[in-house]
Amino acid sequence: MLNQGMNGIAEASLPKLLAPKTHAEKPEVVARLREMILRANPQGAAAAQRGMAARRDYSEDLPNINVPTLVIVGRDDPIRPVADAEFMHRGIRGSRMETIEDAAHMTNLEQPERFNQALKDFLG
Repeated sequence: MLNQGMNGIAEASLPKLLAPKTHAEKPEVVARLREMILRANPQGAAAAQRGMAARRDYSEDLPNINVPTLVIVGRDDPIRPVADAEFMHRGIRGSRMETIEDAAHMTNLEQPERFNQALKDFLG
């Protein structure tokens, strides 16, 4: 599978990484992300996926986070859905949660103005 490159990964991943509205209205974002995926080293991408699959569940650590925390989630994210973000938000005392409309997993690419504003508001 690794010797086949990243094209199949790009085609399988893009529908999950980007919201339907992004696919329909922002072809430049779709093309940019596709190119980023295609340029990735297949062995490195596979190692990253294996690492994510093997990581432990850190849910029990959430109450121990004692720093200002912003949880950002795209409304249409099937990889880390809003329910996951709400779980983290509830678990981190005093955290703030921002849900970005018309975005999936790549909120910063899909809705950069809204993403940046959420960060500015949080940091300001």
